[in-house]
Amino acid sequence: MLSMYKTGIRIRTVGELKERHIINFQNLCLNLDGSILKNNKFLKLLIDQELADLYKILIKQNDKIRVYYDADNTNIFIAQNGLQINDNKSSSNAITKQLCKYAKRFELENINAHTIRRGYAKSLLEKGVSITQWVTRI
Repeated sequence: MLSMYKTGIRIRTVGELKERHIINFQNLCLNLDGSILKNNKFLKLLIDQELADLYKILIKQNDKIRVYYDADNTNIFIAQNGLQINDNKSSSNAITKQLCKYAKRFELENINAHTIRRGYAKSLLEKGVSITQWVTRI
């Protein structure tokens, strides 16, 4: 959820993020190739230190899980058994199920992937960013 809220990427893209999309943690950016994006164009997105730190922790934990289950992938978000969750529709479904689970647990209403993307756009507006200029820069 935090990846979607802080970057505005789609739920399917979250499921297909790989370690190679984070070139290095000092630059604090994601370099997304067109193969995982809806418009098939390259996109460079800035991330904050909090998200970078969470990715570092997740990658370290994923390495342990992959070794244990002898799984071979470099996805950022993986299933419990170390396998990738990114076979198009199933990644969206797996993440959506988790989103629904936590929304119920914390009694949040009207929370879905698109709501989170709108929240990202709203945060840009609140910072004074012109959405039309921001989109055309990408």
